[in-house]
Amino acid sequence: MSEGSDPASVQRFKDAIAAACRAQGALAQELWTTQPEHDRVPELLDIRWAGLTNALHAQDLVIAETRSVLLQEDLRSDARRAALLARAHAINQVDDLDPVIRLRAARELLAADLENERSGI
Repeated sequence: MSEGSDPASVQRFKDAIAAACRAQGALAQELWTTQPEHDRVPELLDIRWAGLTNALHAQDLVIAETRSVLLQEDLRSDARRAALLARAHAINQVDDLDPVIRLRAARELLAADLENERSGI
């Protein structure tokens, strides 16, 4: 995708990745909004939140979105785990957060994994 390592090529590559992340994220959010029970929702939310965190550096948005998702009473367990993972990852990308907040996010993710028979833990 990148034509070279010069600064202009690197910037074009980063811009293309960001555009792809925005497009994928919008589609994932649309599916979540219109068909929250669709089988691929957790996987696509993972992709959305990873793109927002890693490529777009929108950790605050991921933290806010996942907080909102986790407040839903009828949330599917796989969507809950996706939100917990994304939140923990985003929280750990924010430099000035209290370590207690980081630890709490990691513990909540671990607890969800321990409840999941498909987890690798």
